[in-house]
Amino acid sequence: MLEPRGGVIGAIAGLLDPPALSGVAVSLIPGLADQQVGGVTVHELGLGPGLQVDYAVFDGLVVVSTSIAAIDQVASRSHSLADEPAYKTALSGRPDRVSSVLFTDFSQLLRLGEQTGLTSGARMRELLPDLTKVRAIGLSSTSGERDTTTELRLEIP
Repeated sequence: MLEPRGGVIGAIAGLLDPPALSGVAVSLIPGLADQQVGGVTVHELGLGPGLQVDYAVFDGLVVVSTSIAAIDQVASRSHSLADEPAYKTALSGRPDRVSSVLFTDFSQLLRLGEQTGLTSGARMRELLPDLTKVRAIGLSSTSGERDTTTELRLEIP
């Protein structure tokens, strides 16, 4: 059983501001807590009806997705995200050695938010025309002895 506010799951849940989620409660779905996939343990955090975030920590990676299959692909190395055109665009020019990398196909994430009602608030409806222009988001960071550099890129075709 997962601790609702402990470890990685607490960090993920802490990023979510329940009032901003248009009344969708952030909660764990105990029946979906842990699964073994591709030789790693995948945890699920339920965000509302029909919406969960899956994550796994293995091989020095923290992999977060809305799809257990995507985590399985990373764990088994069966499909390289680096070959995807949106990934290449959003993270082109990043250094070879990075401290962290974040990539999201924002258009898919936004569609998922619409399906679950997360975009139904007045402020979100106001921002939606601009947000739908963003296809992908890439973020990379590098750390030196005394500094950290973070680069954020948005793919807006």
